[in-house]
Amino acid sequence: MKNLTAKEFGRNAFNNGIKRVPCLDVAFLDTHIKGLPVGGGASELMKQWTAGWDEENFR
Repeated sequence: MKNLTAKEFGRNAFNNGIKRVPCLDVAFLDTHIKGLPVGGGASELMKQWTAGWDEENFR
């Protein structure tokens, strides 16, 4: 699943009924966020996840 981008995780989350909250997507957290240092880009990844969720929602 690491091959998926943060945006793709957001799209999948929408399709799997996960609310628009990146922290509720455990697979995304485990593959993209876990282990990042403070200031390591987690905010940007979460923005990308949310963009994917939103795009799928507006289809």
